[in-house]
Amino acid sequence: MSAAFPPVFQSTTSYVTIPLNSYFATFYYLDTTASSVYPSSAAWLRPVIQLSVPENTSLTSSTQSITVQPDATYRINVSSGAGQVLTAGVPSHMFMLSIEDKFGNPTPIASGQEDSGLGSGRSFVLNSDSLGSVTFAAPEPVNFTAQPGSVKMALGQGSTGFYMIDTLMSAPTHQLTVNAALSGSGWLPAV
Repeated sequence: MSAAFPPVFQSTTSYVTIPLNSYFATFYYLDTTASSVYPSSAAWLRPVIQLSVPENTSLTSSTQSITVQPDATYRINVSSGAGQVLTAGVPSHMFMLSIEDKFGNPTPIASGQEDSGLGSGRSFVLNSDSLGSVTFAAPEPVNFTAQPGSVKMALGQGSTGFYMIDTLMSAPTHQLTVNAALSGSGWLPAV
């Protein structure tokens, strides 16, 4: 393995030789896209390894699908909706908040990552540096509350939506920050 990011093998190959009088060969496969990222309608895009012997057509080729699990949760991300142009006093379009591994794959809240107690999920704090009156609502655009806002992901959930209203119209942009409600996760906040 090289020290590059994303990781790559120091040398790659597209074929494997099985030694004479042997029935197997060992090879390694590396992928940074988790299987859950592929839509169910695009199963043909998912990782599949095909084995064949082009020089011997009497041997049937074989395929093997691969399941790639996401790495450990690394960051909190506003995965869609960032960069919206808001109208003062009007609810934003939905912002999508997700937790991801270092490759951008979604990583659902797992047991042991909850705020407290089994099955309680994980809470996140929403803040804006706007000097206007900022309110947040989640997961639907109802019952807006003053900042800091709060949004929660249940056990097994890797993303959720939230909405924002800012009453201050301004030329410079404002910064939205999302962080885990309880410290100690080690996850990078969304900024």
